[in-house]
Amino acid sequence: MGAMSMDVFKSAELASVLLFLSNIAIAMSDVVLDSLMVVQSRIDPKYGSEDLQSWSWFFCSFGGIFGSITAAFLTESYDPKYCFAISAALSFVIVYQT
Repeated sequence: MGAMSMDVFKSAELASVLLFLSNIAIAMSDVVLDSLMVVQSRIDPKYGSEDLQSWSWFFCSFGGIFGSITAAFLTESYDPKYCFAISAALSFVIVYQT
């Protein structure tokens, strides 16, 4: 995402490849997160899986909606490269918080 915020990429094909790689990374981390949720839900087989899954999907949906609205306001007011830069910066903040 950080590379998309720079003006060095003029090719639409290269931008598509970078976005594809970014989505692959998100998909891989989602698979790892789902496997960790399965492990944690087996600790409490009666209530663990239902509560954990519902909270996980709630926060994932809330983050998606909030992120989409924020990105819409940013790209409406500023150049899209700033939206990519902020997205890249926030992903580093989130990773270093955990």
